[in-house]
Amino acid sequence: MADPRASIGGGIDLSYLKKERTPEANAASPGSAAAALPKVPALVVEADANSLRNFLALSDAVPVLIYFHSDRSVESAEMFTELSRLTNETAGKAFLVKIDADKSADIAQALGVTGLPSLIAVLKGQPAPLFSAVIALTQLKLVFDKVLQVAAENGLTGKLEVDSAAETAPAAPKLSEHMIAGYEAMEASDFAAAQKAFEAELNQNPANEEPKLALEQVKFLERLSHFEIDEVLNAAKSSSVEELLQLADASFAAVSPATAFDLLLNRFATEDQAARDVIRTRLISYFALVGNADLAVAAARIRLANLLF
Repeated sequence: MADPRASIGGGIDLSYLKKERTPEANAASPGSAAAALPKVPALVVEADANSLRNFLALSDAVPVLIYFHSDRSVESAEMFTELSRLTNETAGKAFLVKIDADKSADIAQALGVTGLPSLIAVLKGQPAPLFSAVIALTQLKLVFDKVLQVAAENGLTGKLEVDSAAETAPAAPKLSEHMIAGYEAMEASDFAAAQKAFEAELNQNPANEEPKLALEQVKFLERLSHFEIDEVLNAAKSSSVEELLQLADASFAAVSPATAFDLLLNRFATEDQAARDVIRTRLISYFALVGNADLAVAAARIRLANLLF
């Protein structure tokens, strides 16, 4: 197969961690059409260095995502909640393993984790580090979707079945009909319908933060759908405010939120009031996507305040 790491990052071979298979198992590996995939207790599980071995063989059939986190990080928890939602929505086409880096420092070190939270994708035993830092939830979805795409291109098209007899995790809070419709429309790239659904939810529950964030996410994804990120980054045009905003969106998605903040703030002081209002609105949207707890957001807010006053 093509090396998946060429598309989603470098890594080291983790195949030695898989349990040894019997000759019968080798004759029908999980990745083969005739193989019967083992049932899993859930699509999202917690593991340590020992129990991780039980799940790595699944990477012959579906992408296995290993998420290193710390209870000391609020952002870690938020990102895991979003990863869990995305994984469960695949209905068995992906598997997510959560590992506490504080309690399993040895395996974090062995896998080259340099920061938290950290996400590693394992495809056919080959790990590909994806990130080791807090990223925006919108970026997280882009990364997740890219993993699924690369997995499919490499023949990982299995579908795991959850063992209904196994102990299940506590159910997530039930979503309203508007939120369900909005997320389904967003997954289908029907951004107009998604925005309408989230706005309807917000009208009914103005104090609910989830539809507010979902609206910012769908607006961002809708903007990205109109251009090729790599082309915009390579051109690096920002003569007009429109070009600046597009370059900022591309940088936010593919480089880092801090880079997008700097692009906008560097131009803010030199523009007229109308352009400043547009730039400020985009910055506030970015701040919502990343979250106020992020240090880059805090620094950008301070810089914006200094420019305003």
